[in-house]
Amino acid sequence: MATPLTNNGSNGYPTGYANGHVNGKAKGKGNGQDADDVERGRFAAKNAQARWREPSRSPPPEPEEDWVKPHKAYKNPEFLASKDARMIRIFCEMEESHARLQREGVENVIMVFGSARAMNREEFDKKAAKLSDDATPEGEQARERLKKQEFLIKYHEEVTKFGRLFSAWAQEYEKKHPGYSILLGTGGGPGMMEAANKGAYMAGNPSLGFGISVPFEPGLNKYVTPSLAFEYHYFFTRKFWMSAKCKGLVVAPGGLGTCDELFEFLTLMQTGKIKDKIPVVLLGKQFWPKVFNLQSLVDFGMISESDRDAVHIVDTAEEAMDIITAGTERILVQTGESTGVR
Repeated sequence: MATPLTNNGSNGYPTGYANGHVNGKAKGKGNGQDADDVERGRFAAKNAQARWREPSRSPPPEPEEDWVKPHKAYKNPEFLASKDARMIRIFCEMEESHARLQREGVENVIMVFGSARAMNREEFDKKAAKLSDDATPEGEQARERLKKQEFLIKYHEEVTKFGRLFSAWAQEYEKKHPGYSILLGTGGGPGMMEAANKGAYMAGNPSLGFGISVPFEPGLNKYVTPSLAFEYHYFFTRKFWMSAKCKGLVVAPGGLGTCDELFEFLTLMQTGKIKDKIPVVLLGKQFWPKVFNLQSLVDFGMISESDRDAVHIVDTAEEAMDIITAGTERILVQTGESTGVR
């Protein structure tokens, strides 16, 4: 016969009930565990040991370095060059250019575009002499192409002259009008761009170069002022900063890149993104009427007569100067008074 439980435990519960919880079923069965429970616990522990084994190989040697030092994210070159960091790179190209232009006091820029293949007479003759010994079909093609480009020599000289004349005028204007900064800018490459930067350099004036990283150009031309030299990865950020401070445009003969930049500016003007009526000069009467027929665009109703009349085709640096200076003086702003990036 079982022994009845008595109410002499703590909290008024029968003996064997700890703290009012049923931790024991009856006297003699501590904490509710019987022999079967103990045996099951031993089996489970042994089974766990069988499942989780120590590594069979020997442990590796201790690390030689005392600390692991990872890159900070903004100093990690692998990440910064990755697809995941594209927006960061774009932001850097936008903000670094803005900060440096502001620091250097750049406010009014006349941009000059043109072919990277253009040469002066000396360079042209050297290249022609080098190709004269090439009897291969490729050599013949190169000679034919070079011969077609001989007309660029004249305009290369005119662009250099324009760089000199404009920079001299800008210096005089700044003396008479304190607080103004007027500079010449280019795409930073060789050819017509180098000619314009060289003209400014010869006049003793700084000039800008908005370059683009391409495999066949190791950097910007040597006449660009180093503190005003920019190299972009993205064409659209480059074009943005070419247009942001632009107060006039001179375009010498060139290929697809030159035409792309010209059409970009004309579109921004037509759509009001460039709010100033900046003067646009195409240098090369022998070239531009055949390449860019504005009157045909008017005849087909694609552009207005005012769009056509906003573009001037000239043949000399002096003609370009007349149009650029007259159109630019009306829209120049003092340093720090820019209405902001458009």
